[in-house]
Amino acid sequence: MFTNNEYTIDRLEVANDILVRLEMEYKYAVNKNVDKPEMVKFLAEQLGRLSDKAILGWNEALNNISDLNLKHPPTIPEIIEAMRKLEIRVTPRIEVKDGEKPPYASLWQNGDQNTRECFYDTFDPREVSQATKWVSRQYFKEIGWSDDKINKTLR
Repeated sequence: MFTNNEYTIDRLEVANDILVRLEMEYKYAVNKNVDKPEMVKFLAEQLGRLSDKAILGWNEALNNISDLNLKHPPTIPEIIEAMRKLEIRVTPRIEVKDGEKPPYASLWQNGDQNTRECFYDTFDPREVSQATKWVSRQYFKEIGWSDDKINKTLR
């Protein structure tokens, strides 16, 4: 699922994993009139519309769909919608008073690895203090992110 030590998500692999799981649960996932490699490619393109955080939750999203006990496999739009809903549900909500900024430094310091890697997807980097950005940059370097990826994340 990841390549190049940069945590780049291989959307083709994720799309294939999704279809394999659907085939295991529903006995079929691809219409017999559609070529499976075409379906994988199309699903991968649709995953390109999602954030990395949403894509990483694909298995949990399928669990949520499975819990609905549907008789037919979900459509691609239903899968994408479930992944987006899960991303929204797991994104931390910070309650602040009007005019106040969230305590970015505390949130970073107390966050786990997942929280830190998704920190700038959750918060606007332009509002985060330079000190927190510096600490973030050091952390990202330690876990092996490239300078290019770090710069794009902090913009």
